[in-house]
Amino acid sequence: MDPADFPGREVHTNLPPVADRVQEPVGRERISEALSILIALAMRRIAGITVRDHLAGSYLLHDRIDSPDPRFHEWEGEHRETQEPIRARVLNVEAAATEGERMRMRRTLRREYELLSGLGNEHIVAPRSMETLRGTSDEVVIYPALPDHRPLDVALPGAKLSARERVEIVRQVADALLYAHRHQVAHRGLDPTTVLLNAALLAMRPVDSYGRIEVKVDGWSGAGAAEASGTVLGATGSATSVPGEELAGRVHLAPEASGIVTPDRMAADLFSLGALAYYVLTGGRAPAPDRSSLLDRLERDRGLDMSAVTSEFDAGLRELVMDATAATVEARSKKSDVTSASQGLSPVIGFERRLAKAGRPAIAQPAAEQMDALRPMIDGVLEDRFVIKKVLGSGSTAVGLQVEDLNDDSTDKTKVLKVARAERAAERLEFWESLPESERPLPEVPPALVDKLKFSEALPVEWASEVISRRMVAG
Repeated sequence: MDPADFPGREVHTNLPPVADRVQEPVGRERISEALSILIALAMRRIAGITVRDHLAGSYLLHDRIDSPDPRFHEWEGEHRETQEPIRARVLNVEAAATEGERMRMRRTLRREYELLSGLGNEHIVAPRSMETLRGTSDEVVIYPALPDHRPLDVALPGAKLSARERVEIVRQVADALLYAHRHQVAHRGLDPTTVLLNAALLAMRPVDSYGRIEVKVDGWSGAGAAEASGTVLGATGSATSVPGEELAGRVHLAPEASGIVTPDRMAADLFSLGALAYYVLTGGRAPAPDRSSLLDRLERDRGLDMSAVTSEFDAGLRELVMDATAATVEARSKKSDVTSASQGLSPVIGFERRLAKAGRPAIAQPAAEQMDALRPMIDGVLEDRFVIKKVLGSGSTAVGLQVEDLNDDSTDKTKVLKVARAERAAERLEFWESLPESERPLPEVPPALVDKLKFSEALPVEWASEVISRRMVAG
């Protein structure tokens, strides 16, 4: 209390004015952690602030964190029983001016959950559940916390990564994007802020060691499904466009993806993947300082050319990035060997194939560097015998790998390995495969389930039915 604040009145406190105490030199004794907690509690009580956790289903929401989308609040929290950390998205209803707008925001959140909850790829950050915030009608979407992961724009600068590891980052993002496309979901906002890199693995393991790179694609709030016409539907179920102010900084967004109607959502995602590859392979260089400069560069160069920035990669990889970032949809689709998006085929298929060839290391990896089969890396070696060429699929019970058998002297060394995730699944698979092929029992597969699948390489229905049956046996 400062007497100067009460002119004409005499105040007896036997304490010096606050202004004098603030300007005093720092004393020898530091404020301990216990004392700092007491001071914080006292300040909260003086200010009348009540701090309590929010409850949503089985989850406690503790602290609010920064959200990249002003339409939502994000919270850190945990499961009440398992204490597993989570991240929650809650509608920011205060941002809505009218009740109609609040209703649209609720549909947005619900649509986001419906689109993403069925995506089971290991490189996709998908929601776990949707709950209701206790005491309100607000819905909450629960996501895994991923405390060890950092966005690429934060993790990449200063990170010690080999050329091989940078290619692996791009490969894992392509795998996630292709998986989403097969389930008819487009990201529509892929950039370095939405790709998360496991920084803990980078710190623990030496450069070029297997399993060091782990990527997850986040930021699916703008994801959309497509009708036959190719019009992208946002989470509200209506066609959407990017606001002008936000669009100015979107240098990883395809030229045609700024309006209400996107001619080909998969081709637009391919451009974003190519622009992201440019960013990663050049060590964190943005394709352009702003969107206007990006459009000028695409008109001039017909794509993003890495040769002006780095000579670390071969011509095949540079051409791949150029083709993926071609200025027009037609050029992108043609160069990716996919000419008809109406057939449900994603141009990321061609990108992934070319990346596997162009990104292959010039020398074989040493046999001593073995890897975990459940966390495969292209051209990694299993049991000093199998060289991994492609990840065919990943389920709850097993991982399918296309490999090259180094012990096979025949002309065709390609084989398929199924790696069980659990002992019981391994026992079932081993027993089933020990039977003669004609005697292996295959469960009857509903035709609707076969028809629902989207295969990228026009595989026959009989093959699809058998694959589903095998999964049912394993599961």
